[in-house]
Order: sequence, then C-alpha cells, then structure tokens
Amino acid sequence: MKLLKILSVIFGVIVFVVSVSFIIVLQYLNQKNITPEKNYIKLPYGSSTAKIIEIFNEEGYLKPKWFFELYLKFQYKSKKKFIEAGTYEIPPEITNKELIEKLFSDDLLSRNKITIVEGFNIYEVARAFKHYLQKDSLEVIKLLTSKEFAKSLGLNSPNLEGYIMPETYFFDKETSLQDILGFLVNAQKQILKSIIGSSTTILTEYDVLKIASIIQAETSVVDEMPIISSVYQNRLKIGMLLQADPTLLYPFFPQKNITKAILHTNTPYNTYLNKGLPPTPINSPGKQAIYSAVHPALTNYLYFVAKGDSTKTHNFSTNFYEHTKNVRKYKFSKLN
Repeated sequence: MKLLKILSVIFGVIVFVVSVSFIIVLQYLNQKNITPEKNYIKLPYGSSTAKIIEIFNEEGYLKPKWFFELYLKFQYKSKKKFIEAGTYEIPPEITNKELIEKLFSDDLLSRNKITIVEGFNIYEVARAFKHYLQKDSLEVIKLLTSKEFAKSLGLNSPNLEGYIMPETYFFDKETSLQDILGFLVNAQKQILKSIIGSSTTILTEYDVLKIASIIQAETSVVDEMPIISSVYQNRLKIGMLLQADPTLLYPFFPQKNITKAILHTNTPYNTYLNKGLPPTPINSPGKQAIYSAVHPALTNYLYFVAKGDSTKTHNFSTNFYEHTKNVRKYKFSKLN
C-alpha cells in the first residue's frame, strides 16, 4: 500500500513535470515577434547552430538560446535538411515556430532570380541581368568583355562568351555582380570538366565551347545535336570551310538575316571565308550541346538544311549534290 502511494506520487510528479515542460515549450514556440517593419537578417556561409540562434537572438528572435539550439538540432535530424546561408526577410509579425518552419522552407530568403537561356550571347546575358537583377547593362558588358576579369576567374580567353552556364539561378540580393558572374562561370567550368574529363576527346576546352555554341545556335532538338556536331567536326578533319550561318551573324548582332553584304564581309567569324573555328564561342551553350561537341555521332555527313516545318529538324547529306537537292526541295515546299 505504501509502495503504491509512492509510485502514485512519482507518477504524479512526472505528469506534472511533463505537463509544465509541454506548456513551456508551447510558450517558447508560440511566442510572437512583433516589429514596426520587415527585418532583414543575414546568415553567413558555414554558420553553426549556435551562431544562427545567436544572430537571431541579437534581433530579438528565438529566445531562450539554449532551448532553440536544441530545437534546431532536432529539426535538422527530423527534416534531414539544414538552413541555407543568405539574407532572410522577416515579416513584422511572426511566431518562433512559424519562423523556424519558414527558415527550413526557404520562404523568407531574400533572393533575386535570373534565367540565362541556352544560346544567349553576352549581349543577351547583359539584357537578362538588367531585366531580372536591375543591373546596369553597360557595367555587365564591361565585365563580360574584359580579358582581365576573365583571367581573374582562371580563364585564358578574351571574354566570357561561352562560359556563362544557362540555367535559372537564385542569388542573395546583396551578391555583387562580380560574384554572380564568377558563380555562373564556375558552373560552366564544372560542366566542362565533368564531360571532357570522362571522354577521350583531343579538343581543348575552348574549342569544345566554340563547337557547342554553334550546335546550340543551329538546333534546339537534342537528338540532332550529335549529328550536327559530326557535320562540323567532319569538315574540320578534312580542312573544309565550316560555312556555319550562326557565326556569320555573331558580329552583327542583333541582325538575324544573312545579307550579301554580311556574307562577303571578312570578319574573323566569317566561316565561309576563313577556315577552322571562330576565334571565340558565339553564345552560352547548354549541357546537351557541350556533350554533343565532345561526343559527335559517327557519320559521313558534311551538309544539312532545315526542313522548315514544325519539327524544327534538318535533313543531312554526305555530298553537295544531295545537299542541293534537299535545299531545292525545302525551298519549294515553303512556296506551297
């Protein structure tokens, strides 16, 4: 009987402690943070759990420190995710529980979005920076065409043409233009390293980008990219002029139609008059175009012409006679 009373008391104490603890936890989590306006809090890269809580504590959030350090570690394990570095935009009214949930969901990250489309040249990249990030186009062009800036990023090229990886990115609003460009270039370099490193190609990294940029300009049909790659590389092997229309137009951007004047203007990019590859890439090629430059299809094709239909595909041929027939065929089909 006495033992039963003791056990009852112990059980009662445990229930009381658990209940009180539960109430305290709820109080900590449901504590409402109210500020006159939005607050911006920056979490540096590599911030530890203690550092994150300390930074928020300094702004009046997530108190007491000991509790939220433990709570954050528990969330890391249960969500199997960490809080990203960056600047967070905290609303004027938010509970501690809501704050932590939104930190993990990235909802509060104050970031700018930019999309670089496959095939954008440096002038179109500058336009994208102005549209998405409100960056001065002239300042962007100045960096994109700077040999010194390219060198600072570890490139041995006259500019950044070809080295801007096409993708959608999110950047902290405070990230500098130089850091953003550096990130995009590094992303492209990693793609090149991965694709070239696992191949037996004898092409240099820069030549891969040149060929890939021509492929990217010629087609958006992924299945055709290795075949178009084979056409240009077959021509290079036998010393034949590339005669690539996209390279002709590059110095005349934004001109989209080839005129007789352009065809007969001897620029370094005129592959109808100059043998070999152009001096630089002509746009920002995507992964598939780069892969196709390194892994061309095994063909004997030397010519191709657009079918001019909704498939956006081409007809390929091994000799000029067949090519001429195809050109006439598709020109005739356009007239009907």
